[in-house]
Amino acid sequence: MKMTKLCDKDKCTGCLACYNACNHDAISIISDEEGFLIPSIDTSKCVGCNLCVRSCPVLSFIDHPRLSSIEAYAAWQHDYDIVRNSSSGGVFTAIAQWVLKKQGVVYGAAFDKNLKVSHIGVNDVNELHLLQQSKYVQSNVGKSFYLAKQYLREGRWVLFTGTPCQIAGLNNYLGVKFDKSKLLTLDVVCHGVPTPLVFEDYKKHLEQKYRARVTNFSFRDKKWSWLHFNVKATFSNGKEYYGTWETDPFMRGFLREYFLRPSCHQCKYASLERPGDLSIADFWCYKHQRQEEQNKDRGINAVLVNTVQGKIVFDEIKKDLFAYQKPIDEPVRTNQALRGCFPPSPKRVDFWKDYKMYGFEYLIPKYLYPEKMGLGLKILYGLGKKPYYIYNGIVRILTNITNKS
Repeated sequence: MKMTKLCDKDKCTGCLACYNACNHDAISIISDEEGFLIPSIDTSKCVGCNLCVRSCPVLSFIDHPRLSSIEAYAAWQHDYDIVRNSSSGGVFTAIAQWVLKKQGVVYGAAFDKNLKVSHIGVNDVNELHLLQQSKYVQSNVGKSFYLAKQYLREGRWVLFTGTPCQIAGLNNYLGVKFDKSKLLTLDVVCHGVPTPLVFEDYKKHLEQKYRARVTNFSFRDKKWSWLHFNVKATFSNGKEYYGTWETDPFMRGFLREYFLRPSCHQCKYASLERPGDLSIADFWCYKHQRQEEQNKDRGINAVLVNTVQGKIVFDEIKKDLFAYQKPIDEPVRTNQALRGCFPPSPKRVDFWKDYKMYGFEYLIPKYLYPEKMGLGLKILYGLGKKPYYIYNGIVRILTNITNKS
């Protein structure tokens, strides 16, 4: 029998559609040398049915009908408590609440007790906080595609949110003939997915520094600002660490493209050809047209309405949002991940060579050093959060002047 061959490793997105599709437990998930999850076929169990191949969004293309004209919105929740606890404007929570009110199930990325990221399903609004906020680590989808399919077969609504490759994997796994009338998909416009391996070593670095276990972590803490967010780690001894995206070693490596999954650098979803019914992103450089459209640095989502299903649902939840339709070129212009994928760092090969030889601590001064900052911003960081509020107030005043000009 001719054995099934999965897609090439450098093109594998780690969506795990193949793992969910296999009915013979012939596919297991292992970590490669960079810590990314990849499928592995047990040839003694494989029967060559090719369900894994048909489910793979790299090997099999399934057309996803879209609106002839994508609609774009700037949006955020009326409820400021929800906005404060969200990475951007809390639009995901509004959509999730709509699904839960219909006795549905919501799938998304969550930290477990060890701060590892995996997809879980929740059916209680009190558990939604587990899925809020960005996780800049690739999530382990596990068997969530299979479980979502069972709920859909029971006639329940399912909201599935994830990276576009994960949503494409779900669409392929379900296939064109499956009834998706109660499925709503939400893809996140992402920079790329970092490896869990580096995140684990980064946490160990913080734990050694603070001499305590990390008990909670946020990649997008808004205590000081949404425009200029911080990472925040809370420790078992009560201490807290705040790191800016200019200074934190994990964020520097992430944004310098040292440890993204290789397939992210050739991502076909880094465009307006989105696989989700809806897409959400940060709406950077947002400009209000009227005074009532101001946001005041609370957090703003860019929402792309891609399909009829997405439009029906978004039109229903707009009453719970400040939502302003915008020309599609506005979110595209300020979000590179809608225009193309990020190329790998020219030093990526050297980074991994040094990582394997010397470990994480060695890499910090060589690759993960702070971004250069102007003297004024350095002083503000050094003085603490009150001057930081002043800095962001100045930014908002200048933005308002720009909007009026």
